[in-house]
Amino acid sequence: MWPGKMTLAVVGALAFHALCVRPAVAQTLQGPSTAETIKVTDARPVAAAMDVIEKKYGVLIDYVDAEYAAPQDTEGISYRPGHITVGPKISTVSVQYTEVAGKPEGVPYLRCNAATIGCTPVTSRPEGGVTALIEQVLNQFATQGGQVFTVRKIEMPYGPRWEVYPEQVRDESGTFRYQPDVLGAGIYIPKKDRTLAEMLGEICNQLSLKWGRQFGVASAPNNVFFRYHGELSADNVTARRALAGLMGETLVLRLFYAPDDGKYYVNIVNLPYRPPPRPSPPPAPKPAVQRPISLSPADWLDMAGTGKGVEQLQAGLAKSGYLHTAPTTRWDADASDAIRRFQTANSLLATGKIDGLTIQRLEPYLPKFQPAQPPQPNPLGPHLLYWLQSTRRGWTEVQTALAEEGFYKGPATGTFDLRTRNALKAYQTANGLAATGLFDDPTSRKLAPLLLHMRD
Repeated sequence: MWPGKMTLAVVGALAFHALCVRPAVAQTLQGPSTAETIKVTDARPVAAAMDVIEKKYGVLIDYVDAEYAAPQDTEGISYRPGHITVGPKISTVSVQYTEVAGKPEGVPYLRCNAATIGCTPVTSRPEGGVTALIEQVLNQFATQGGQVFTVRKIEMPYGPRWEVYPEQVRDESGTFRYQPDVLGAGIYIPKKDRTLAEMLGEICNQLSLKWGRQFGVASAPNNVFFRYHGELSADNVTARRALAGLMGETLVLRLFYAPDDGKYYVNIVNLPYRPPPRPSPPPAPKPAVQRPISLSPADWLDMAGTGKGVEQLQAGLAKSGYLHTAPTTRWDADASDAIRRFQTANSLLATGKIDGLTIQRLEPYLPKFQPAQPPQPNPLGPHLLYWLQSTRRGWTEVQTALAEEGFYKGPATGTFDLRTRNALKAYQTANGLAATGLFDDPTSRKLAPLLLHMRD
């Protein structure tokens, strides 16, 4: 069922590409802005650049290869003595763009005319994002003498995906000509219980009949395309839609052309793995509104034996208008006289001494106190805290968090060693914590946003 010749796998062995390091950082009104560079060297640099964009931004990009016929687009490649294979010529594409808040934005680009193969510089782009970044790669490749590609965005039930396909290619004489949209062909496959691999083979067969050249399958995920089966069909839809429905939201298409035998080879590959960002810590619950409370007469009687309590009780007498001198921390003659007059005015026994009934009447003039806040539980929870402090993997996570904050240098060893203790001390000092060198409660609370993902 699968073609025996795997030209695509051999051609791919020459490829290498790299995403360059961010050279500059600035701040804009939209968020942090960085200057980014994508540079690839490959026999198919456009496809290699799409791999980089997929991995960096987690998007789905399908790629359809150009037909390589002109001598300036191909070269002989020797994989073993005495055997020469014709393949696309290796070239380099390098583009620079601006990334704002983690997304490609404000991408300058060249607008290329597919009919005249001419490119005009454009200073601003009405829409930014992934589409503009892909267009910049395609236009850069065209200005260097490569084939003219274009990009379309396809909306699927599970989200958007992009397709990059050729519009203008060189024929044997080196003249540019229009290349048909091979995946735009309509297909009809009746409903039948079949595997995904069988469905893919049916699509290739119909494309072969439509375009008069062979379309074969070079690679597909065995664990998906051979095992899954069901009632599958394609009711007069384009090959593009049929393939997008098969691939879903985790697979992408690489349709490569082999110039040595004039065949197209279908590759269905997994989206390059992109580590998900660490989840943001959950918002802290809003504390309950704590209203000031009054102390009981018994509490005030206890405080009446302290200097601070005496001063506050005398302040209440002054506020009520019966003490005409400044409050002090002792019961003197002025304070006793004020108490006596207050008691007389409130129909109490005029003893000149503070008592429970006097405090009850004086309560509106006494200060109120904010209730003590109960200690908040550690956001990491007791089980995760114990795991972080008692396992090698746990200490590796602590060391990684300290490294992200810029305090731990070197490889994460997973052991509580001197380097870890010194990193904890430096982190504690920088954050106003007691420099114990231990992963204690205040330190774990401060580092919690970088460690909460371990609860998942």
